[in-house]
Amino acid sequence: MTLEEFNSYILNHSKFVELKNEAAVPIMNIEWEEDISNIEAYYERIICKQNLGVILEDNIASSLNRTFLKRIDTIEIPGSFTPQLFIESDIERMTTLIRFSSSGNKVAPPLCHCRYKMKDGAIEQLPLEIGDGIHRVRLAKHLNLSEIFIFVVERPYELTFSHSLWSLGSDGKEIFIKERDGVKEFRLPLEAYEGKLISSGDYCFLPREF
Repeated sequence: MTLEEFNSYILNHSKFVELKNEAAVPIMNIEWEEDISNIEAYYERIICKQNLGVILEDNIASSLNRTFLKRIDTIEIPGSFTPQLFIESDIERMTTLIRFSSSGNKVAPPLCHCRYKMKDGAIEQLPLEIGDGIHRVRLAKHLNLSEIFIFVVERPYELTFSHSLWSLGSDGKEIFIKERDGVKEFRLPLEAYEGKLISSGDYCFLPREF
């Protein structure tokens, strides 16, 4: 351990002790922000906004970019979830959150990703994942809250198309996936996806992480 590392450790430990003493006093209930525009502004750098293509059916286009499908929801905090309020690697964020909340400010709900798989156009939802804000969940648990607000953003995880049902083409900018015996068509931007043939010979497309 260098002298610089040692001094940093002592500084962080002092903050850790200070905050534990501060948190020994009941602080407040969390007032969650419920205005979606304010929450979007808070998470602007995290939320993926790339064009993920469209579905065409009966000359009507609907966006695959479900990252625009955002909603406020609630989840229950499991009784078995018993985290420490303070983790030494996360002291600064928890410090800021406690002081921000104690001052009566509204707190952005934790960001949750709702990813989904699509097989031949049918959607299968995957379990919610917390993408940002686990320290807010820890604080809520410390305050004995059993249910909290969350901000849910949906995005595709995997798109699969059966070779027997769909034909594949491209113009160099988009991938065209057309129903062989129907009218539905998917148009996916090449730059937004990685494609592969899976063992069944079917087409599989995975959105790139931007």
